[in-house]
Amino acid sequence: MDMFKCKYLNHEKEEIIGFCLNQECQKSSQYCYQCLTQTHSDHQNDCIRFATMSELIIQFIQGQQQTHTQIKEIINQITNCFEQIKKQMDQEIKILENMNQKLLGKEYLTFKSDIKVIKQFYSKEKEKEMQKHLIEFNKMFTTIKNMGLSYPKVPQITINDVVKKIKILQSSQQEMQKNQTTHDVLNNGQDLNKFNNSIKLNQDDYKSRQQRLSLEGFNNFEEIIKCCDKAIIINFNNDNAWNNKGFAIHNLNQYQAAIELFDKAIQINPNDECTWYNKGSALHSLNKYQNAIECYDKAISLNNSEESTWYNKGSALYSLKKFQEAIECYNRTILINPNKDNAWYYMGLALQNLNKYAEAIECYNKAISINSNNDNAWYNKGFALKKLNKFSESINCYNETISINPNNDNAWYFKGSSLKNLKKYTEAIECYEQVISINSNNCDAWNNKGSVLHNLNKYQEAIQCYDQVISINSNNDDAWNNKGSALHSLNHFQDALVCYEKAISINSNKDIVWDNKGSTLSKLTQYQEAIECYEKAISINPNNDNAWNNKGSALKNLNQYYEAIECYNKSISINPGDESTWNNKGSALKNLKKYTEAIECFENAISINPNNADIWNNKGSTLTKLNKYQDAIQCYNKVISINPKYGDAWNNKGLALYNLNKYQEAIECYNESISINPVDEIAWYNKGSTLSKLTQYQEAIECYDKVISINHNNDNAWNNKGLALDSLNNYQGAIGCYNIGIYLNPNNDELWYNKGSSLKNQKQYQDAIECYDKAISINPNHGDAYNHKGSILHNQKKYQEAIQNYDKAISINPKNGDAFQNKGFALHKLKQYQKALVEYNLALSISISPNGLKLKADSLFELGMNSQAKESYLAALKQGSKKTEYIKNQLEKL
Repeated sequence: MDMFKCKYLNHEKEEIIGFCLNQECQKSSQYCYQCLTQTHSDHQNDCIRFATMSELIIQFIQGQQQTHTQIKEIINQITNCFEQIKKQMDQEIKILENMNQKLLGKEYLTFKSDIKVIKQFYSKEKEKEMQKHLIEFNKMFTTIKNMGLSYPKVPQITINDVVKKIKILQSSQQEMQKNQTTHDVLNNGQDLNKFNNSIKLNQDDYKSRQQRLSLEGFNNFEEIIKCCDKAIIINFNNDNAWNNKGFAIHNLNQYQAAIELFDKAIQINPNDECTWYNKGSALHSLNKYQNAIECYDKAISLNNSEESTWYNKGSALYSLKKFQEAIECYNRTILINPNKDNAWYYMGLALQNLNKYAEAIECYNKAISINSNNDNAWYNKGFALKKLNKFSESINCYNETISINPNNDNAWYFKGSSLKNLKKYTEAIECYEQVISINSNNCDAWNNKGSVLHNLNKYQEAIQCYDQVISINSNNDDAWNNKGSALHSLNHFQDALVCYEKAISINSNKDIVWDNKGSTLSKLTQYQEAIECYEKAISINPNNDNAWNNKGSALKNLNQYYEAIECYNKSISINPGDESTWNNKGSALKNLKKYTEAIECFENAISINPNNADIWNNKGSTLTKLNKYQDAIQCYNKVISINPKYGDAWNNKGLALYNLNKYQEAIECYNESISINPVDEIAWYNKGSTLSKLTQYQEAIECYDKVISINHNNDNAWNNKGLALDSLNNYQGAIGCYNIGIYLNPNNDELWYNKGSSLKNQKQYQDAIECYDKAISINPNHGDAYNHKGSILHNQKKYQEAIQNYDKAISINPKNGDAFQNKGFALHKLKQYQKALVEYNLALSISISPNGLKLKADSLFELGMNSQAKESYLAALKQGSKKTEYIKNQLEKL
């Protein structure tokens, strides 16, 4: 074979050693050594020698063979896809023909079940979707033809794209048959923090990205990976192939492996924002939110106008509870795409976490205006409105949620909660039952149903609900606590304590449980143990105003009023709007006889809740202590206007009228109280006392007998019955009553005193003195006992001893006019007339009486002070003295 020679003049006949393959080179393609070093010096790398040309051609052959194989695979897939599409279209034609037959045959009910198929065709959505994908396929078909026209150039891309477009065409048939939207599942429970774990990557956002492989109806990611692997074999530095393979592996939930592939793509091409985005998404899926944010930031630095990058960065920040920064990202998303309802929705969630409920609602409204079927937006709008105490509006939102998704148990649950807040308990129970029908193991629903039944005073039914919770989860401390509270309301205090102990054993850091346990111990009058519980509650939560209030009440029951007031003050500093604390503080001050301060507290409580009958009643009883009976009656009238069946108010009003000497009106009030509660022993007792004032002793005794029939151990009733019998001169009967009273309560000084008086009336003086001494030993300040003991000693002519007892009575009560008068009479008997006059004058300065004037006149007569004596005798007659004959005789002597 002839040697291939160079034809250039300067080196003619030099041996040709290869060909230049540089497409820009205009020189002769064959070259000798001198041509290589001179003519082709600037692109020697494109000059291939004969020795290596064969190897290059073999590589081209292998590349084309691989492409040929891939094209065959594509043709097979195209054939299969079109066969499936044809089958699906044949099926649809049969369905439509069958429906037409039903319509012609007037089989309307069965026709109705398939109406959604007609709706799809009628809306033209199906046709539009198919046309869109046919256009896309035509573009791809043009690409294929161009591949043929550009032969023999070897393409490095389009394999995945061809598969992708054919799969889209196929999947569109499947997607058009679906009639529902997939929603994120949010399980809020009662804690907003559970929203934080519900933020998912917005997979729909991949649709707008160049690297997004179309996955609708195509989940065979393994095939995608194979295609990418073949592309990588052809060109190891194909960053798109590495990126797409990573994306496919990501969708197989192999996040770490995907990240390694994205890193490979980034190493080849660090300026591809899609790869940074995809890596961020994979890190996001691994909950490596900060690392994900760094990737999103890199993607944003390359392209800051991509909505999905901003959106997912916001989601990552949300998951880190960086809500304000998340909001900024959602705002950037919305600036790019104002119609992205999920961006508005999640911005609302972020604002909600910042307790900015009004702003959150605005975002939810925007999301709903874009997509009225966004049940999560409706749901969380309802949640935000509930937080603002707009319960009726929140219910409307929950209703919208339920209309979209009737099985959203959270919407039913919180609707029930809002109804509960509106005290629409029956409707609330219906909602909780709906939750339970969806999820019978929803402990919160059972718990809250029990709570509503508790509010309806259906304690036994409430307990059944709490037992249901416990059967589902025996470690549900809230259920044990609530069961204890229901048992407390049934007065099953010991059983309630068992429940509280169980709740504490599960979780000892719930202040409400310790508080409830304390309340039950208080009911058992175990006040010291109760205080320890309240202190435990306070140590867990120093701002638990209820625990401070309850501790104060326990201290008040132990008569530790100052300490109680300190607790009430602490409770008020935490919650000045709690009427019960002001009321309790007022009661403690009343017990300390600080009546004016007590009234101020009651008035504060009334300003908070003017319809609290108990507070008006307490204010009235305190005004009674200040002898402001008319003002007290106004308070009791207010109580009765609020609650006409408030027996204590009728009773207390009767007492105020009694003190105003309006005995008949008082009796009418007691009768009202008795009609409300026929076994109200206090009302019967007070009615008896008032009848005694009217000297209707027999009727009074009947009232006291009624008290005794209600409560045989009422020693005061026995005492007053004795007094009534005494007034009827039935001294022996009276003494019998006093004896029973003393047996019931040997420390009742009044019983001993009154028994002494009955014995005195029977002239059993020594026994009477023993009774007075007993009364004095119980109550050393019993002035009347000293006075009456003195009068017996006087009758026994023990005048000096009598005077000592009168002095004692006067020292106890300097306003005891009887004691001064009796002392004067004793001094008169001792012929100490001048001293006697001093005592009589003191007695008359306290209270003028006919007998006092008569006794003073006697002493004046003995002193020979006739004119003054005459004046006193005449004054006694004028005052109605019954000693008329005696006084006339004395006047004749003058």
